[in-house]
Formats: sequence, C-alpha cells, structure tokens
Amino acid sequence: MIAGGSVSGLLAAREISNRGLTVGVFEEDSEIGFPEKCDGLVSVKGVADLQVPLDSNVVQNSVRRALLYSPGGLCLEVNATKQKVIVMNRKEFDRTVADQASKAGAIVRTGSRVQKREIRGDGVIYQGKFGRAEGSLAIDARGYSSLVSVRRRGALQGGKYVLRGSWFDRDAVELYFDNDATPSFFKWVIPINEELAKVGAAGDGINAFKLLDKFVQEKRAQVISKVAGPIVTSGPLDRFGIGREIIVGEAAGQTKPTTGGGIYSAGLGGLLAGRAVVNCLSTGELSSLREYEVGWRRVFGREFRSSLVLRNILGKLDNRRLELIFKAALDSGLGEEIAEKGDFDFHLGSLLRLLGLKRVTRLLGSLALPDLTSILREKAKIA
Repeated sequence: MIAGGSVSGLLAAREISNRGLTVGVFEEDSEIGFPEKCDGLVSVKGVADLQVPLDSNVVQNSVRRALLYSPGGLCLEVNATKQKVIVMNRKEFDRTVADQASKAGAIVRTGSRVQKREIRGDGVIYQGKFGRAEGSLAIDARGYSSLVSVRRRGALQGGKYVLRGSWFDRDAVELYFDNDATPSFFKWVIPINEELAKVGAAGDGINAFKLLDKFVQEKRAQVISKVAGPIVTSGPLDRFGIGREIIVGEAAGQTKPTTGGGIYSAGLGGLLAGRAVVNCLSTGELSSLREYEVGWRRVFGREFRSSLVLRNILGKLDNRRLELIFKAALDSGLGEEIAEKGDFDFHLGSLLRLLGLKRVTRLLGSLALPDLTSILREKAKIA
C-alpha cells in the first residue's frame, strides 16, 4: 500500500503493478497533480530514465539559456542547449504516471487521506475516512507533510506565482541571488511561453508572497495564480525505512539541497522502491527492501552530500561575497565551460569536476569561507 499520490508514489505503484501485484495508492487531495506546487523544470534524459512519455500535454517549453543574476546585477549566462532541459506541466505529468499505474492494475484513490498507519510484524494497516485497508508492505510517499510531522525536518518558506508579462525571454530561465532578500536561496523565473512564466521565491524566514508582490510591481506583470509551498533542501534521511515500511520522494528528503527540485531524484526513488517491493514479495525477505536505498544512494549520494556542504556555505555568505564570486566566475569563463560539459541532473558534481581543485580555491579560498575544506574533500570523492 502507498500513502501519497505524488510522482514517487505513483511510479512505485506502476512498477509494482507491472509485475502483476495488487497495490493501492491513497492520495489525500481530490485530484492527482493539484495543486501544482512544482515548476516542472527537468532534463529530457531524467524523464526518459523514469520511463514516462513526453507528449504535447506535458511539455510546455524548452529552455536554452540560464541567466544567473548577482545581488548587484551581474549576469552569468549559461547556454543550456546541450543539457536538453524542458518545462513540464506538472499536473499533466503526474496524471500521465497515474494513468500508467492504473492501466497496469494499480488502484488509485483520491480524497483518501491516510489518518492512521499501523505497521505490524505481519503486515500494514491504513485507516481513514475511506475505511480500513490492509497490506503486506507500505510506502510512505506523503511528501512534506510526512517529512515535517513524522521526520521532524523543516524546509524553506516558498511561494510561486504564474504571471503574464513581457520582460522575460521564452527560452531563458532566470535566477536572482540576494542573501538579504532570499537568505540561503533565490528568486526564479521559468517561462511557460512568450507571455506566461512561473515565478517563485524562497528563503529562510521570509514572506515569499510579499517579495513576489514587489517583483510583480517592478515588472508590471499580471498575476494569474498563486500557491504557497515549502522547499525541501535538508537532504536525504539517514534511513529510507524500517521493517515493512519504506519512505520515498520528498518524504525521504530526495529533493536537491541546492534547488529543491526532485522530479528525477524523487521519481527514481519511487521507481527503485517499487522494484524492491516486488523483489521482497517474491523472495519473502524483508532485507530485500534495502536494495532500494542502496541503489538510490549509489546514484545520488555523493551529489547530495556535496550539495549540502555547498548549501551550508551559501547560507553564510553576505551579498558582498556573492558579488565577488559572480565576478570571479565571469572572469574565468565558467559559463562557457558549464554549457559545454555540464550535467543538469548532477549539476554540482559536474561543476566541481569542471572547476578542479585549483580553480575552486581561486574562486572561494580567498574569501575565507567556512567549511571550504569540506567541499574540497567532497570534490575529491566525486572526481
């Protein structure tokens, strides 16, 4: 049984059902994919790894450039053509995965919040207004609500608007760094088409809507919709489950510590979890569930560890230091190197490999940043 109908829970259900096993998905919201809290920025390769088709209902836009702005207005431009990044309609994407799972035999129930979970030695019991359901194994895919209430982990405060405006280019994502306005994070603009864009902001202890309202006024934009949502950047849990229950997706902290994105990393978590459940039920060995965690950490472990180190560093920077870093990056031609050799799904590891130890020291060492030794050590592990 699966609590939560996000992409990770639905992919797990698809994998289980594809092996001819019965699985139920209990989603608390009345509609799959709604409200849409994710902006849907992902690589084509990542979606292909998840084995989800990309049709015209899902793909909204293609991104060819990234524009990174310093607090003082310096712009580091990165050509993202080779990385093949797209903007998805996340609601339609989740519905596509739900359709895949349902066609394979999964039972997807919306408006069915799991209010009580009981994990026993011989099985699992879910209870809610839908009644009572019993199964052999459980997957917790409830997202942030599970992470904060059960795992006791917080998140950055975030908000997102869909805006109609004319200041942005359709093919360019914009990121605005300002540790006074958005401590430990940034503002972002992700175009949907020539007129519409997903615009968001997050930071430690900020009022995201107040900040975005100011941005709307500056850009003379029109607000189409608003949604609040936490940005999980705390990194993965120490363990992805005990006994008959495993944890996937945002509930397991499988979203990038640098950006909070998790379509690929959390989605692959769901896919691997579903396959581990199939193997467990086939062998009768609960230890088989461990294969999921081992597999996920093999793919993302080093990237996430290094990302957490970098997040801790960026969170302690003031705007003067941010400005110096942007200037050093521009002077070194870093944007061109990222465009040529970067990897969207593993951007930090890719970036550190491109820089090399000497250039990391040159970019950061002179600023006397805390924990610099740690990030260099992580770079050595990745290389």
